[in-house]
Amino acid sequence: MYFLYRTQPALRSLTRPSSRLFTSTAIQNKSATETVKDTVKTLDRKASDAAVSGIETAEQAAAKAREIAGLKTEEAKAKTEQAASQASSKAQEVKHETKGKMYEAEGKAKATAEEVKAKGKANM
Repeated sequence: MYFLYRTQPALRSLTRPSSRLFTSTAIQNKSATETVKDTVKTLDRKASDAAVSGIETAEQAAAKAREIAGLKTEEAKAKTEQAASQASSKAQEVKHETKGKMYEAEGKAKATAEEVKAKGKANM
């Protein structure tokens, strides 16, 4: 068949190699499920960090209480209560920050899921 191609000039003009098609569609790296999973992992990490911070604060309060044990009983009791109230307020602060971040991330996850759904419907 190749000899016909070489000997017949008409065949050369008819059999041109076709050009490749070029596409420029965006590649979606993550599905909605993967995005939600990542958000949940982030929330879990923030919650565990907050819990660890609360535990560390309690340990510091206990260490302060041990230091104060050498002082008079009334002074120790007052300082222990003060350290405990500081630890409690710090724990509450961290708790509220974590809740705020959790709700913010949850809102972002919902918005992303809705955006993915809208894109999916638009592409169909």
